[in-house]
Amino acid sequence: MNRIFILSAALLYTCFASAQIDTEFWFVAPDIAQSHGDRPIVMRISTMEDTANIMLRMPANLSFSPITQTIDPNTTYSIDLTPWIDIIENAPADQILNRGLLLTSDNDVTAYYEIAHPNNPGIFSLKGKNAVGVEFYIVSQNDYYNQVGQESFDIVATEDNTTITIIPSDDIVGHPAGQMYEVTLNKGQTYTARAVFTTASHTLSGSKITSDKPIAISWQDDSIYQGGAYDVICDQIIPTNILGWEYIAIRGFANTNERIYVCGTKNNTTLWVDGNPTPVATINAGETYKYILPGANNTVYLEA
Repeated sequence: MNRIFILSAALLYTCFASAQIDTEFWFVAPDIAQSHGDRPIVMRISTMEDTANIMLRMPANLSFSPITQTIDPNTTYSIDLTPWIDIIENAPADQILNRGLLLTSDNDVTAYYEIAHPNNPGIFSLKGKNAVGVEFYIVSQNDYYNQVGQESFDIVATEDNTTITIIPSDDIVGHPAGQMYEVTLNKGQTYTARAVFTTASHTLSGSKITSDKPIAISWQDDSIYQGGAYDVICDQIIPTNILGWEYIAIRGFANTNERIYVCGTKNNTTLWVDGNPTPVATINAGETYKYILPGANNTVYLEA
């Protein structure tokens, strides 16, 4: 059985998935369109049963003064990062920047990065060690165009002299679709691959990223339009070594236009839905399959 990467999109509603409990979190914040709403930006950290001493810093930018805080047990603490947005959002594209964030704690916490503008809210659930790896595929949607902004994936290195190989599935700033290229980053340095096109048929789904040392990747699609509304959708993605073969997608609040997008990571990957012995599709590495949730179903069980 082959592993798959899945995006469940209850489109135009902000969805929150639980963050990974951990003591170290790498993150790079994408450049969100200010014309629609990209601020305030906030890092929210929640403790477990123990007091946590946390530090948020930018390892490649020593001009950013580390932020420290002692957080009581079973408490959520918010850091307003808006004053530093111009050195945190990862732009311009196709350049090596020094914008990676590293959150550490002396006890287990969960964390997420929030774009808290009421017109364009988005949450990146930070996944700790589960966000760090050496092989990634991007999974995205191909039904809705960008009313504002463009799709991108943003990379942060966790070690010096990290060589990253990128094969974009569609044209990005500085590089055509399908052309392999490399960038080398030091610890805390970042790079953004940003889409050129904004039409629904153009997507970065299936783009492949590999590296010789661990990296973390954020993905966003800002702002996709449907039914008179448009919003950013986003996530911190996970590497292929911890992807799975079984997923349960739960219907959100949209009730209509809810879809699952599945990206294959191996050739000849067969997909089944809700235990039906007849496959719904067979996809290759980098190919994307879309499944529309039936109106009567609150959950979908997908197997590969």
